[in-house]
Amino acid sequence: MPPKDKNVAAAVDQVTQRATDAGAVIAERADEARQTLTATGRDIADRAATLKDEAGTAALAVKDRTVETAGLVKDHAAELAHDLADRMPRSTEQWEALGRDLRDRIRANPTPWAVGAAAVLVAYLVGRRTTR
Repeated sequence: MPPKDKNVAAAVDQVTQRATDAGAVIAERADEARQTLTATGRDIADRAATLKDEAGTAALAVKDRTVETAGLVKDHAAELAHDLADRMPRSTEQWEALGRDLRDRIRANPTPWAVGAAAVLVAYLVGRRTTR
């Protein structure tokens, strides 16, 4: 049987060796984890850059479509205004004819006109009352 000091020294050496081996394994795994995290971070950054580019492209497309639609609406509104201006009476005779036509329509069917006039009168009176 070897002396106790040699057993203790051998045990210490064995523990030291195991601790060194365990430390090397931990360091190796930590390095693998660092590499994995670095690769994942780069991948996420690349995907974020791609999404940013796609969002910018989509925003430009929406802007272009909005400008195009606004132009179409403006053109349509201008056409309607010109059409309305063309249909408006220009002379006294045209205004008188329009008045006679309106009078004839009211005489032919007075009920809807009376209801409409009553609704306008009620709205006017309610509006006057709320302002006082």
